[in-house]
Amino acid sequence: MKKEVIKTENSKLVLQVYHNYYIYNKDSKSYSSRKEHTKWKAQVNSKSAFFENGKLILKKSDYSTQLHNSSVIILNDFNSNSELEAYNLQSKRWKKDLINLKEKADNQLWFSLKQVQSFNTLEIRQRFEVFQLSKIKDSVELHLFYDYFEIGEPKRHNFKLCELKIGVPVEIKINGKLDHSLSGRRGRTFKEHCYIFHLLGKTDTFELKREPYKEKIKQIPKPEKTINLMKELY
Repeated sequence: MKKEVIKTENSKLVLQVYHNYYIYNKDSKSYSSRKEHTKWKAQVNSKSAFFENGKLILKKSDYSTQLHNSSVIILNDFNSNSELEAYNLQSKRWKKDLINLKEKADNQLWFSLKQVQSFNTLEIRQRFEVFQLSKIKDSVELHLFYDYFEIGEPKRHNFKLCELKIGVPVEIKINGKLDHSLSGRRGRTFKEHCYIFHLLGKTDTFELKREPYKEKIKQIPKPEKTINLMKELY
C-alpha cells in the first residue's frame, strides 16, 4: 500500500467517536426487548482513520486541505455489524449529517459514511451531531445542543456536559420520542443515542494511504465516566 506523509504547521486534537444509534417503536419500549441492539460491542472493524505513534493514518480519499485549518479532527466509527447496517441507521436520522452523497459520472448517486471530519473550533463552537464542541488548550469542551427532530421529547436545556481530556473515554446517553400521529402516517417512534468520546491525542502528521485501504480492528474503550441523560418515555 503506497503512502505519503504530510506535516502541518500546527498540531490538531484527534477525537475518536463511537456511535450507537437506535430507533424503535412502542413494541420495543422495554429495555429487555432492545438491549441486544444497544449494547456496546467489544470491538469494531473500522475503515476510518486511526491514530498511531502520534500520526493520523487515513485514506488518501479522506484527506483535504481543510484538515490543515482544523483544530479538532473527529474519527467516526459505528457500533454496527457492517457498514451497510451503520449507514441504514444513520439514514433514519433527521439531518443525516454523517452521510456523504456524491453523483457519479453516469448520474447514479453514491452514498457513504463520513468517517473523518474536521472542525475549526478556535473562534466559535461547532455543531457535531446533538452537541457543540470547542477546543480549550489540550482538551475539548462538549455542550448539549438540543434539537427536537434529532432527540425528541422531553426537551432538554443546552448546557456544558463535560471537558474531554486526552486518554479519558466518556460515554453520553440520551433518548426521546417523536409523535407522528398528527400526520396520520406513522405512530410514535423512540430514539436512543449513545456515544463514547475518546480524545486520543495531538498530531501534526498525516500519513495518507491509497486504496485498497484495509479494515482495522478498533477496541471500543470502557468509559471512565457516563453522562446519563436518559428519561423514562411514556
